[in-house]
Amino acid sequence: MNKRKIGSLAEDKAEEFLLAKGYQIVTRNFQTRFGEIDLIVKKDNVIVFVEVRYRKNDLFGSPFESISSKKIKSICKTALFYPVLENQDRRFDVIAIIGEKIEHLSNAFDFCF
Repeated sequence: MNKRKIGSLAEDKAEEFLLAKGYQIVTRNFQTRFGEIDLIVKKDNVIVFVEVRYRKNDLFGSPFESISSKKIKSICKTALFYPVLENQDRRFDVIAIIGEKIEHLSNAFDFCF
């Protein structure tokens, strides 16, 4: 299975996980010339930009550790182009999937601009 297919399956799992936690899926794979945001979801008037990370195992570190400062800047720049209402809060979360285990890190990083 290629990386794109694996990534898509991980995003499917993350989406199901978030739906079960009461989030509403707004969009998937939001792209600009600066990068891509895997999932954009909403809950309680908060727009959440979600990065999904998958690892078969943690032999080479956790999925959380794989997010570089360059990737965080790319996500933040991309988020600038997503229309958010004035009264809506926004947040950056990470969903880490190791095998079948899913972890959700809410407020994983601050907006970096």
